[in-house]
Amino acid sequence: MELRRISHYSTRLNWSTALNLANEATQHVRKLHELGYAHGDIKPENFGVNGSKRIAGSDG
Repeated sequence: MELRRISHYSTRLNWSTALNLANEATQHVRKLHELGYAHGDIKPENFGVNGSKRIAGSDG
C-alpha cells in the first residue's frame, strides 16, 4: 500500500507511527544517497507500507 493511501484504511495515524514512518522513509533516502543515487521525485506515493506499518521503498 502506498504511504499516501494509508489514511484511507485507518482513521488517523498515531503520532508514534507517523514519526516511525517518517524516520524509515528518511533512512531509505539516506541509503540511496550514500550509494550515489538521487531520486529527484520524493513523495509519499513512492514509498510502500507493509502490514506492519513499516516502509518499503518503491518507485510506483
